[in-house]
Amino acid sequence: MTQDIPLAADETGIVRLFSVSMPAAEAKGLSDGDKAALLGLDRVDPAHAELVNVSDLAPLGLASYLTEGLGVRPEEVRAVRGRLDALEGHVLILRAAAHRGATGLRPDPRLTLIATLHEEAAAPAALTPLRSEGAKGTLSRPSEPEPTAAKGREGRSRWLILAAVILVVLAGLALLFGGAA
Repeated sequence: MTQDIPLAADETGIVRLFSVSMPAAEAKGLSDGDKAALLGLDRVDPAHAELVNVSDLAPLGLASYLTEGLGVRPEEVRAVRGRLDALEGHVLILRAAAHRGATGLRPDPRLTLIATLHEEAAAPAALTPLRSEGAKGTLSRPSEPEPTAAKGREGRSRWLILAAVILVVLAGLALLFGGAA
């Protein structure tokens, strides 16, 4: 009988490793819905629930895949290295993002929890000062708009009105004197 595994709703950075006790052909044919059902969930995010044949990792090994490929803490992997090296067949690697919002897992009897591991925390980004002269200076509020820009718009408006008046006067003169010739 398998035990239920409680989950925190906001769980992050946790990787659970399950051995899968079923024929290889059956394991290879598992859909995302099948994986969810095996875990007692409605759904899993397929990007974070990975079914792996341990023999496919032969040159690298499961322990190295967990540390180098998934960023699991090396000291935790070393602590369970014996169990990892003894695994054969398929394993299900379940990252916390696969079951976001779920409150617990109810694994099928064909799944055995091998380890609950933690991802390494990302190193803080190094914020080095920029060396470019263009990056120097201070940030300040933009200054008030220059008054000359507003005056320029008013001046153009006055010229347009004056030009329109002159055109009207010229058109009137043309009609007055053009009709007499």
